[in-house]
Amino acid sequence: QRRVLIASNRTAETISTSFRIIRAGGSKLPKSWVRRGLGWAAGLFARREGLDSGDRDRLSEMAARADLDQLMWGAKAIADWDLCEQDAHAIGVPIQQLHGRHDWVIPITPKHVTETIEDGKHLITWTHRKLVNRWLSERLN
Repeated sequence: QRRVLIASNRTAETISTSFRIIRAGGSKLPKSWVRRGLGWAAGLFARREGLDSGDRDRLSEMAARADLDQLMWGAKAIADWDLCEQDAHAIGVPIQQLHGRHDWVIPITPKHVTETIEDGKHLITWTHRKLVNRWLSERLN
């Protein structure tokens, strides 16, 4: 068995303070405000990640259609993830991790990362899709 993480985190320590603040604040807001904030965040992500117009449109559409309960649950789960490195080794399942060097949402933790995309930010599955797919194929075969 293998586990693969792409632009994600193994432990809560790798989540940025700004992510924690936004997540905590967002959990107390009405869903209509969260939906508007998600639209704004999609625009911010598109600019910071350098997405092309097609990907910008898809990201905005995803923000408009996202299941807010599931999204908020996921944000809480990664912020509160309590697996430590010792526990990961005790499970005995190898974890392969690909991460962008300049991820501004989940900053890189070099000791955890198997491979780094040097010019990658947070949305490497969008901005470096061919490289990510090749990396996955190599690990899963």
